[in-house]
Amino acid sequence: MLLYVGIFTLALSLLPKKFDRYLLPIFPTLAILAALGLHTGWARLSAWLAHLKPATAHVLPALLTPLVALYLGLTALWYQPYYLAFFNPLLGGSATGQYVLLVGWGEGMPEIGAWLQQRPDVAQSPVLTADPRTLEAFVPGRVTYLNNAGIAQPASYAVRYIRNTQRQEAWPAQQTVSQAPPLFTFEKYGIPYATVHQPPPPFTTPVDASFGDGLHLRGYSLAPLETTLVLTPSWNVQTDQAGGWYLFVHLLAPDGQRVAQVDVPLDQGLFPTWQAGQQFGSPLPIGLPADLPPARYRIVLGLYDPASGARMPLREGTPLDPAINGADVLDLTEITLPTSK
Repeated sequence: MLLYVGIFTLALSLLPKKFDRYLLPIFPTLAILAALGLHTGWARLSAWLAHLKPATAHVLPALLTPLVALYLGLTALWYQPYYLAFFNPLLGGSATGQYVLLVGWGEGMPEIGAWLQQRPDVAQSPVLTADPRTLEAFVPGRVTYLNNAGIAQPASYAVRYIRNTQRQEAWPAQQTVSQAPPLFTFEKYGIPYATVHQPPPPFTTPVDASFGDGLHLRGYSLAPLETTLVLTPSWNVQTDQAGGWYLFVHLLAPDGQRVAQVDVPLDQGLFPTWQAGQQFGSPLPIGLPADLPPARYRIVLGLYDPASGARMPLREGTPLDPAINGADVLDLTEITLPTSK
């Protein structure tokens, strides 16, 4: 039996692809060998106790048997319903096992789904993950693949799972979404099974400006239409802070006069507080006057508190002259309007 176990294990160890389930055929044999070893060891211990102190020969088995059964039962209860999270504690337990074997067979997906269901913006765009089949039953809306094509489009959330991270599946996409800190982490038995991130909204023009305490504008996309100018910014929240701020975008004529504008909640009014790692990027349609004369127009933006009207300080970026439109205004870009058809 030992020879069979050794040869089988050695043969599979030579293969480049190794999964713990490939060794399942040796476990019945190991169970028989373990039973034989325990029986033999117990018989010798009982004989030694009977020789040393005959009165205790029957007391120790009566105590140890229920204690072992209790330990095994409590261990099973502790790991339910995720029994595959158990690793031999004599060999380091889960702290070691997650670095030796592939970990994660869907553990935590119900908890991840429950957290996502509480997010008011979860159904606005797809949720990305490397294996959508394990998550889609727990998440409202569409779940699709976390890859380069997925993050190139707007996505509400991205779930990084430990098994996919261990195998470095869709690695460039995983690295992109992990640039922001996780909004939620599911960890159990010392194993960080999954983290939830928000992918950065895609943009075409980088800006690298910041307002207040850690509200970062990565960039924007601009789509001029016949009667509407659609600006889509890409915001990154870098520190926990209060929400409720409004965003204004002004279209200024060459003489500094405001010819069009839009004022909206930065987060669509969905979050009273903002968490580090959140991303915002809703399209902002700016209606253009029908009689807008051809000229070079300036697009500027800023943030303000709707209750007090106070503006959020502009920390980094190109400021607009305060004499034109007040303080703490970002000079974003210029565009020629109307655009040629």
